[in-house]
Amino acid sequence: MGPKELKLPDRHFFKIGEVSKLLERPAHVLRYWEDEFQWVRPEKTPSGQRIYSRDDVFLLFLIRELLHSKRYTIEGAVKVLRSLKGDWQEGLRRLSGPQTSEDLEHERSRLEKDREKGLKKNEELARELASAQEQLRELKTSYARVNRELLLLRTKAAENRKTIISQLEQLQSVARKKRKAPSITQ
Repeated sequence: MGPKELKLPDRHFFKIGEVSKLLERPAHVLRYWEDEFQWVRPEKTPSGQRIYSRDDVFLLFLIRELLHSKRYTIEGAVKVLRSLKGDWQEGLRRLSGPQTSEDLEHERSRLEKDREKGLKKNEELARELASAQEQLRELKTSYARVNRELLLLRTKAAENRKTIISQLEQLQSVARKKRKAPSITQ
């Protein structure tokens, strides 16, 4: 059964046994995939029975194809699924590769849109980088100015300290002389 051969019955939800038969994998494997793939989260009935949506089944089928047909590791499959951003049917189309001229056109169109998005994102990132570099230049200039001002303040503070110490020494000297001078009233 290739990726394009998944034919689901016309229903919205499937029990784990039905999905197991559709995917030709035991139910315990599907439960294991719930632990390994964050996107596999079937609803559960009050009695705990797993209920899979059509989208869940497409996801599980894609996982099966990645792991068993394409021989991906779980980590590799997770990377592929993450890149699909929830579009599991698109993943199945990519996996099987373009087959008809319509598929080729769809793939070309998708790639062109991805390219345009990438170019726009690159332009946006280039503008953000230029802005960040300008802000960095401004910060460096401000930092240098503040450092110069700080150096001047430290120099001025050292000079003021020397002046204060000198004045304090003079006052202490005057005070000592006054203490030693004889009093006129005695």
